[in-house]
Amino acid sequence: MSGFIRILLVSAGGLLFAAGLAAYVYVRLKLKPKWHEIEETYYEFEEAHPAMQRYQRGLQTSMALIAAAMLLLFLGAVL
Repeated sequence: MSGFIRILLVSAGGLLFAAGLAAYVYVRLKLKPKWHEIEETYYEFEEAHPAMQRYQRGLQTSMALIAAAMLLLFLGAVL
């Protein structure tokens, strides 16, 4: 039974890691706002810009997926 749980944790962690990594690469390449989009925004208010908010939310989500995947992989290695 322990072997089945280990395989399940490692495979779920691996798939989640791959999805998180793909999401991270997509966010960094496609969702990063171009300079001309936020150029006229004062630097203290850049976080309020919709393109920058979408970028920050995407980064946080992809990092959360990667962290959850690392937790599952760690549990699979320990159990």
